[in-house]
Amino acid sequence: MTGPTVSILAPGIRSFAETERGLISVVLARVPSTGASGDAPTVSNQDLFDDAARSSLRGALGALGVSVDFLVDSSLVVTVSPLESPRDQATRAAHVALLIRERWPEVVVSVATGRGAMHERAPFGEALDRAARPLPGGPGVFLDALSAQLLEGRFSQTLRPDGEHLLVSERELDASRPLLGKPTPCVGREAELAHLDALFRTCVEEGCARVALVTASPGMGKSRIRHEFQRRLAASEDGPLILCGAAELMKAGASYGLLGDAVRRRCGLGADSAWERLRASMPSSLAPTEAERVAVFLGEMAGLEAPSEVSAILVAARADPRILRDRIARAFLDWLHAECGLRPVVLLADDLQWADPLSLSLLDQALRALADAPFFLLALARPEVKTQFPRLWQAHGPQEIALKGLSRRACSRLAELALGAALPRDVLERLVEQSAGNALFLEELIRGVAEGESGGARPR
Repeated sequence: MTGPTVSILAPGIRSFAETERGLISVVLARVPSTGASGDAPTVSNQDLFDDAARSSLRGALGALGVSVDFLVDSSLVVTVSPLESPRDQATRAAHVALLIRERWPEVVVSVATGRGAMHERAPFGEALDRAARPLPGGPGVFLDALSAQLLEGRFSQTLRPDGEHLLVSERELDASRPLLGKPTPCVGREAELAHLDALFRTCVEEGCARVALVTASPGMGKSRIRHEFQRRLAASEDGPLILCGAAELMKAGASYGLLGDAVRRRCGLGADSAWERLRASMPSSLAPTEAERVAVFLGEMAGLEAPSEVSAILVAARADPRILRDRIARAFLDWLHAECGLRPVVLLADDLQWADPLSLSLLDQALRALADAPFFLLALARPEVKTQFPRLWQAHGPQEIALKGLSRRACSRLAELALGAALPRDVLERLVEQSAGNALFLEELIRGVAEGESGGARPR
């Protein structure tokens, strides 16, 4: 089942820092080795993955840019090739695993990240060896140690008594990435946070729209900035409405992907009562007929199927894409305008480099239409967003904040907060030097020290 084996490194500093060049993620799905009661399995891989199921899965995974194959025993193997960021790679593997679990809850799904390569479309090496390891118990999504580390913060996990990590679900956007089981302190970003605080104060006190764009390479701390700023907003006296939306790598360019996500998170869409919650969330200042219209087209933006009694107003709009686009835009702007009349509104737009043109255009309209309203837009992205979307929102004077690496003092402080003030000086200096100011690498190095490691190659 596996090819040539590369020596397996202990999770921690060395596994994260030294294997990035040949890092792949493998997702393996197969029937449990035993049933729920400990008996032998009653079905085979072939029973679960028949021709129709294989075809359906290939179609569902095709848009994710992964390699899908079936082994000789009919178990399913999906390979995620190296991406720019190891966290992006593990995140894509996690989405693949959760999709498989949704389709076939009877299977054991194993996610592993490590050194590996492809031979004739099939993976081999350390990553596949880890994914194919014997797993106790029944169905579930199991993570190897490195994948679990890379997914911390964005995905909920549980740790079983036997030491196996189970993937549960994707977390909400405002979840903080823990460090050694505690919320990660936000250090070294006081100046940037003060700048954002001042922009928001101006937005509220002068009643004018403001926009800020925070850019940084992977691991430099965009998520920490967003989370800390959001925490401060929630604790402020102004009590703003906080809307959170994120673009996704797997859905890059999908119509209203970013803003549809913000609507879904605001209204808690996804359950049976989604439409009722959307209706109930409409601002009280909207007249009933206006609230119904706004809800219908916001639901369309969010991909929510309207009940038959209200879907009639969508029929004509859907017949002409331009009309539908205009009515969605009108509903979105009316919604924001009504909310801004009640309190300040802050929209946090994450991973803007994967945003869709319709969302970006509509945000441009919002900044123009709400120029004299307390509307604050904070977008976070990787530096390539400047190339992908040149002159983005330039007419609105965006305040750009480019995050640099953490200072040596900030790195030292974070390490001491996590590991204790008694941390030996030579270990502290190695951590600071090896991290090169990259907050994500530093956290991984800190975890390695906590697990008994004391060194490691300099992260690339």
